[in-house]
Amino acid sequence: MKKLIILIFIFIGFSISINAQRSYDLGLWGGGSYYLGDINTSSHFKKIHPSVGVFLRYNYNTRTAIRGSLFYGTLSGVDQSSRYLYQKIRSYSFSTPILDLTGQFEFNFLPYAIGSDTKNFSPYVSAGLSFLLAANSGNPYQIVVPMGIGLKFNISEKIGAGIEYSFRKTFSDQIDNLGGIENSVTNHQSHFKQLAYSHDNDWYAFIGFFISYNIKIDNFVCRAYDY
Repeated sequence: MKKLIILIFIFIGFSISINAQRSYDLGLWGGGSYYLGDINTSSHFKKIHPSVGVFLRYNYNTRTAIRGSLFYGTLSGVDQSSRYLYQKIRSYSFSTPILDLTGQFEFNFLPYAIGSDTKNFSPYVSAGLSFLLAANSGNPYQIVVPMGIGLKFNISEKIGAGIEYSFRKTFSDQIDNLGGIENSVTNHQSHFKQLAYSHDNDWYAFIGFFISYNIKIDNFVCRAYDY
């Protein structure tokens, strides 16, 4: 794993050195957010809520970029909507607004530049780190790991757009406030009941569309290595 991280940073540095074309993208993002955890264990897009965001992308070259983004959305889950009887008996629900501040690296599979006639679209992957604020959760402040895929394409000389699907892996089982063991006392006797899967951390996801405006800050390209 350490060797892979080192190789990634070497590749980023090499990419920066061989192509000096740089620009910024100012963008707006809109779509949905949803949660995976003890209440929703595997159903993607269940209880999806509207989400919005803004981002600033710094393009090193036609292959690599770094992006900072701020997303606002909602996560929720309802036991009564499950097909499993034990969840209906538990009858738990939650809802929390979230703020997601993310810094991530993007790699384009094809050369891409807004305003180019030939490098006008590319699928891409992304990864980085996020800070999550989930106000109504048992652990409201968290560092999470984002991973995403998407497609960028040009609309005009200055405007690009795209679609993106990204997951956030948390290190907490408390986004839904459901974890651990419940202790209830009846007739002076304690009764312990497991409420959640104690070893499964929660996830959440964003899916949506974005549009961006490109600002070039350096038009020089080393033609010997332009890709």
